[in-house]
Amino acid sequence: MHRGGPAGAVVMLASTHGLTGLSGRSVYGISKGGIVQMTRMLAIEWAQAGVRVNAVAPATVITHSRAQMLADPKKREAMLARLPQGRFPTVDDIAAAVRYLGGSEAGSVTGQILAVDGGLTAA
Repeated sequence: MHRGGPAGAVVMLASTHGLTGLSGRSVYGISKGGIVQMTRMLAIEWAQAGVRVNAVAPATVITHSRAQMLADPKKREAMLARLPQGRFPTVDDIAAAVRYLGGSEAGSVTGQILAVDGGLTAA
């Protein structure tokens, strides 16, 4: 058993696709579901070593890789309609969640998946 201060924290990036289902996204969702389960398992296995393991599961974030898809107004509106807050998470939203889970403020948080998704998974 780890007796000193915290040994460390691991923060993985999952996705809301690992928490919910969506037609046409099976392979991606299955792979992100694996990250969700790996987070939980490693949190248990590494706890005695003082390592916390958590994950952030964002909804679609506006990035360069998503710009082309989100440029289509119909696709953009369909995606936004799934988010109760009516906005996509930002890169800063995701960074803040990672900082929280990796920092001392989350010292008793391990094995958790923090959905940063504008309410998508709340329903």
